[in-house]
Amino acid sequence: MKYLLATAVMVSAALLNPLQAASLPYHESLAWFCQQCTDINSARQIAARYLAPLQCRDGVKDDTDRPRQVCDAPSRRMVLIDPNNRQVFAFVGRYEFSAAHGYDLKPVVYDQLLSRQDAEGFQVLANFYHDVGKTFQQLSLQSVTRGVSVNLVGSSTVAAAQTGQCPTETALNYYLDQEKMNLLNYSVSVSATQSGHPLNQYLHVQPRLSSVSAGVTVGSLSYNAQIEMSKKSVRYVHNFAESEIPNSVMNDYLVFEVTMNGYNLNNFPILHLDLKVEESKIADDVGVAGIEKQTDNPCVAETLNRLVAAKKIEMRSGGKGIERIDGGARFEGSPRETCTIEIYQWGKLQGRFIVPKTKTSCSEQ
Repeated sequence: MKYLLATAVMVSAALLNPLQAASLPYHESLAWFCQQCTDINSARQIAARYLAPLQCRDGVKDDTDRPRQVCDAPSRRMVLIDPNNRQVFAFVGRYEFSAAHGYDLKPVVYDQLLSRQDAEGFQVLANFYHDVGKTFQQLSLQSVTRGVSVNLVGSSTVAAAQTGQCPTETALNYYLDQEKMNLLNYSVSVSATQSGHPLNQYLHVQPRLSSVSAGVTVGSLSYNAQIEMSKKSVRYVHNFAESEIPNSVMNDYLVFEVTMNGYNLNNFPILHLDLKVEESKIADDVGVAGIEKQTDNPCVAETLNRLVAAKKIEMRSGGKGIERIDGGARFEGSPRETCTIEIYQWGKLQGRFIVPKTKTSCSEQ
């Protein structure tokens, strides 16, 4: 069986000049952010991987009385944006017959000269994605939530819990208190548009940012690019000066994925911070989809007991609701039994703590 298609992807070394390239027709147009597209050559090589896929079908029979497979694909304009240097590269990719390759189809990528309107639109998009990433990087470096200074070292956590001096402005408190999270979302929105931050200049282009794409509207046209090539959606990291767990080498922090959908009537960006628990460090616990920690830390117990009393969370042991954890129980000495305390918020499991088993803390498990 003969195939009218190329056996390997090759980028044509002969490029059309800009005037010729600008006149090339294309059937579809896609755009990506591309961290590796640092110049025209690297962008061209990467563009060759993103041609429209070939669609093949049986054609007329050849001299062996077997149908010859016929393949074709729509030509595609590919716009690649370097999010770091805000450079925009455009190409048209298509398949062409090549006598040198036995009249098989060969993938070819041509440089494309964007129209003035498209060049402006994609440049605004490049600037927006760069600036929104830079804004939240700067806000992350500046963010530190501090409470009343409490030095928790070694056994001092016991004294802190007994005197009611456990820290309250911690990652664990924010994680389990929706009111605090709402205030954090609001304060970040305000900070993102304070004087000096570049997001103010995109008020009139309807900027959009999701976990997979970013977009703007310039004039009557919408410009969008996928984030998959850069493999990096925008993140905001909120740092905490204190934690319930003493002797932490690194402070606790919460990591959020940032999405944006324009501005409200007060010209505040409509932001949403989606907590990525698996990337966060909460109560000295990091890298899991939810908190799952063995602890006899009295300040952790005090935090959970306070949030239960405030009806912010629900604690369950053995499937039954409990009102408090025994903050005085320890794992010290001979091995002792444990039980698992499940933390729920609005019916959703938010974490598990494995604690020393006592009548106060644990139902029968």
